[in-house]
Amino acid sequence: MGSIGGVVRNHKGDFLLGYSEPIGKTTSTIAEITALQRGLDLVLENGLQNVWFEGDEKRLLEIIANQIPVGPEEIQRRVKLINLILPELNSYKMTHIYREGNRTADTFARMGHKLNKPCIWRARPPQEVLHLVHNDAKGIINQRIRRRFN
Repeated sequence: MGSIGGVVRNHKGDFLLGYSEPIGKTTSTIAEITALQRGLDLVLENGLQNVWFEGDEKRLLEIIANQIPVGPEEIQRRVKLINLILPELNSYKMTHIYREGNRTADTFARMGHKLNKPCIWRARPPQEVLHLVHNDAKGIINQRIRRRFN
């Protein structure tokens, strides 16, 4: 059983919103692309226009950014939808982030396993991710990752 989640922060790393939801039986790739699609929907619903997406599935980001044809029909359908929505933004950037640097979004995704319906947190994150959000804003996690991977 799969679940998705993500976090939206401003340019200073401050928490704007987080989301989490169960999505049923699926693959990890479908879960990743569903999370991106849901995040994109929330970004637009909340009037955000200049967005930097980070994801830990590098190949998926390449497929979307370069509009690479892929095999599974479900992935093709979702990639097409995302590529139709992206031009609605003023600007966007998509980059890969190591899983260790994506701990807040990963925690939101794991929270989805415990939920019966989608949840969105605005302005204040749930207790389970509060420490991660604060550490991200301070750059603590990113400093650790840079040391680890450099």
